[in-house]
Amino acid sequence: MRSFALLVVLAGALTLGIACGSGDDDEPAAPTSTPEAGAPDLMQQLDDAINRGDVAGAMALFADDAVSEGGPQCFLAPCAGKAAIQGDIEYYILLGNVSFSACTTEVSGNTANARCEVRSNGTRAEGIDRFISSRIVEVQGGKISAFRWGALDISDQQTATYWSDNGAALYQQYLDSINGGDVAAVMALFADDAVFEGGAACSAAPCTGKPAIQVEIERQVAEEIRLTSTKAELFDPFVNSSVTDILEISASAGEPTSASITLELRDGKIASVTFESTSGG
Repeated sequence: MRSFALLVVLAGALTLGIACGSGDDDEPAAPTSTPEAGAPDLMQQLDDAINRGDVAGAMALFADDAVSEGGPQCFLAPCAGKAAIQGDIEYYILLGNVSFSACTTEVSGNTANARCEVRSNGTRAEGIDRFISSRIVEVQGGKISAFRWGALDISDQQTATYWSDNGAALYQQYLDSINGGDVAAVMALFADDAVFEGGAACSAAPCTGKPAIQVEIERQVAEEIRLTSTKAELFDPFVNSSVTDILEISASAGEPTSASITLELRDGKIASVTFESTSGG
């Protein structure tokens, strides 16, 4: 999340009561404690800060040991600690130009789950007004201790259109075509000057151009490679130009393995694919 405007004052200022006694020693009453902000308050303050582009204000809401999951910089592995989380906040504000509005929030104890309209550079580029997504914050000691993105609400028509017309749907076509053994269908998804890095044929040096990439795709199909997504959030909805996932990979021979995959998208085509093993297999 990015730079956030002025620090939001937590609900309730410190109040001092003055006790008036009948004796000579009038003593002020003990000051009351400043109420700690609850989960819905901190969620709103976080949204307000992001909407204003205030990274510092946003980061002031997080505990030092907070954890964030699911954002663009915290997708493959959770971001632990404020320094790591700040990269995600900066991404929202500086690259995604993200804003949240029309939120409905459910509260359970120290947890708030907000369903909001989200606008970003990705929606603007695609001519979509907004998409709808949920986010969850957990609060301890008046600070955000955990932040998690939930799923996009594809029951909403605009969200479904944004999802289906762009990165997530293209990625799903890629998986389905590989798993279906359809080389031609896979190759139709690539830009002519695409780059593929990783995999047996493209590990020593990236494969550049569709003919070189087709050699790797044909190998995967011949070995009956099956790719299974393990992540619910399949694309970056803030700029809508990349997809990142963790795959479980099985083949006709050998033990199952896992790998991260990142697709960069351009003009409705795959511009690059990067595989990186996440297991010893």
